[in-house]
Amino acid sequence: MFGESQISYEQLGELLKYATEGKHHNVTQPSWCRIHHRRQLAGVTVVILHHVDQLHFYRYYLQFKHLRKTFKHRFCLPALSGDFIEKPGGSGTNDCQQLSREEMDEDPIIQKYAEKGCSLSSYILTGEEMQLHDYPIKGCAACSHFVQTHCNGPVTDSSPLFGLDCEMCLTDKGSKLTRIAVVDTSGRCLMNELVKPEWPIRNYLTCYSGITEKLLQPVQTTLAEIQARLRNMLPPDAILVGHSLDADLRALEMIHPKVIDTSLLYTRKGGRRFKLKFLAAAVLGKEIQSKAQLGHDPTEDAQCALELAQYFIEQGARKILQKAPEEIPKSPINVIQLVLDSKHVTADLLAETTSKMRAKLSDLLTIYVGPLSKNVCLKTVKKAFRKCGHIQTIRVIPETVKPHLCIQYEVLEGAQLALEELNGAEIGGSALQIQRPVTERTLDGEMLVQELERDPENEGMVYLAGVRKGQDETELREQLGPLKGLRSIFWPRGLQTGRRRNYCFLRFQSPECASEALRLLQGSMFRSRKALSSPTFFRWARLVNEKGQGGAEGQEEPQQVLDLELGLTRAIKKLDRRVKTLYEQVPENSLCLVLLPGTDRLSSSLGGLGLLGIKGEKSISTSC
Repeated sequence: MFGESQISYEQLGELLKYATEGKHHNVTQPSWCRIHHRRQLAGVTVVILHHVDQLHFYRYYLQFKHLRKTFKHRFCLPALSGDFIEKPGGSGTNDCQQLSREEMDEDPIIQKYAEKGCSLSSYILTGEEMQLHDYPIKGCAACSHFVQTHCNGPVTDSSPLFGLDCEMCLTDKGSKLTRIAVVDTSGRCLMNELVKPEWPIRNYLTCYSGITEKLLQPVQTTLAEIQARLRNMLPPDAILVGHSLDADLRALEMIHPKVIDTSLLYTRKGGRRFKLKFLAAAVLGKEIQSKAQLGHDPTEDAQCALELAQYFIEQGARKILQKAPEEIPKSPINVIQLVLDSKHVTADLLAETTSKMRAKLSDLLTIYVGPLSKNVCLKTVKKAFRKCGHIQTIRVIPETVKPHLCIQYEVLEGAQLALEELNGAEIGGSALQIQRPVTERTLDGEMLVQELERDPENEGMVYLAGVRKGQDETELREQLGPLKGLRSIFWPRGLQTGRRRNYCFLRFQSPECASEALRLLQGSMFRSRKALSSPTFFRWARLVNEKGQGGAEGQEEPQQVLDLELGLTRAIKKLDRRVKTLYEQVPENSLCLVLLPGTDRLSSSLGGLGLLGIKGEKSISTSC
């Protein structure tokens, strides 16, 4: 799967189906990706990084240290189609045996709640757990404007539980509260209110929230009013119960110190969590979030989370786990979902990030050549630089004491090749010096090039420039005949003309074959080097660059924008570390898939990225 192709979510579903069922269930292997020795797979793990896309991966490439070094196979995805998430984590059962005593003792549920008759306080998240799972907590700079409840009293076994669930819509400032439901210990509804966000709504997310423009139009209730009502409603020893309650509290912009999170209460090995809908059916025998409904009913979800917590506390951890093979089956696919905080996915921050990425790409693709002597043969100079790759623009800069050329290539390899091979060369009567623009965006340029060269996806890849016009692939392969282990050729075409470029990418069977090819190509009519632009990056970079440049140099940015970008950088690093921790817990020979699904919920549709690999990749392997 080498080139500019995009994999659909249907094709991705076919791969997961084959990986879990295989030929035994008459499932055919997908054409775009092959799994060798599938029967030896230990399992399938899918990690979904919500609100993350190709833009984030390449803009923060150096921060995604684990992802880019671990996964060799990558592919482009369309912007997320909303219902895919349900498919890989489906609730279908498989044949499971009763858990052994040793397996049970190793389960995180038993390790945490081993003693029968734990006090109510033992089910409440600790401060460390709240921090680990991104709960709003006191003292956190990002939550400095959040309202705290008055619930600081001691917890006893008779302290009241309150179920809570919120629904959100997408605004210019990210996800904001539009509905809240609260139920008491007996499940009686105390509050079910619509809320008017302060910011204009860009997407009502009706299929999830149930909110429509018509429904919200007459509403005047504000977030501040809801916060005040909650503070008055909850007694000092109140315990809030919900499913992934951190998102609800962030939507409420409130801090509450005593929570029970049912998504963590029923968690399994590797941090795998279950959807509320699935737990309701498997544990309580209830159907919630029916397809006949318009979105989720927050009162129903709040009641369900409350009942799940009460059931767990009453039955005890061992009894819950003994029934796990029947009621909470080990799905053939483990789905783990991580979410980038909504404050990092606002339209403003996205536009700023996109603009800066375009400007960074432009700077990396650009070189300055000079000084040019008075009698220089410009035609000869231009011809020499065109041999390094396709040039998008070339212009003379007359403002300097001696004229210079500003050359922008289509791919990073072209600019890098020119820097490495033509710097200091005498061409057209001038000894030329070459440099990239010196800007804040190119300060880490050298480090970026080194990391791209070491990227696993670029192993066995060679960039070849100086390909003759009018050649076809058969002729090119004949010219490259002595090169051993050549698997495929990716030969880009112009987006406007459809004509083949004067460069291509060669994929070899191994890094050793690629190194030998580079040695043999020295002194030939071609110019070559190790590839820097993986197929997914090449496809994405061309589309981004096509949409124009951005990011004016030298303008001072507001401190708020700089703080948001710094916060996003830290959030990306944290996500990468969390994926690394999860990956370390996955058994050897497991098929691992990380999805950066993109989004079509903001003003522009952002494509996604898939990263694929088998942990260990010894007796089992993949080829895409």
